[in-house]
Amino acid sequence: RAFTFPVTNLGFIGEDRLNTLYNQSAAALVVSLTNCSLLPLEIMATGCPVVVTAGENNEKILPPDSAIFALASPHHLAKALEQAVKHPPKQEDLIAAAHQFSWEAETARVEAILKRIALARAGS
Repeated sequence: RAFTFPVTNLGFIGEDRLNTLYNQSAAALVVSLTNCSLLPLEIMATGCPVVVTAGENNEKILPPDSAIFALASPHHLAKALEQAVKHPPKQEDLIAAAHQFSWEAETARVEAILKRIALARAGS
């Protein structure tokens, strides 16, 4: 089916070109219904506004003011994208929110949870 608006199919983009692509984008859409993808954080780190599907999987991980959360319906996602383009968050805020995450911090968080579970099981 043909689009009624201009579309550019970029095909496969190598990692070395992603930062440029994100910086050229007015907003990004990440649909993740099962787990929180790292993609919103990667995009936010460039200062590009991100719309993600609403849900516990995303809302518990991503800072509340960093991404625009929308129900997983075409209407809601389109409205959220329009909001992101017309009223984008400050780039500095997006970059700061993305940079508060690190593999080291997330690994420590998972380790602490696993230790709590192990201690609880050992005590029962």
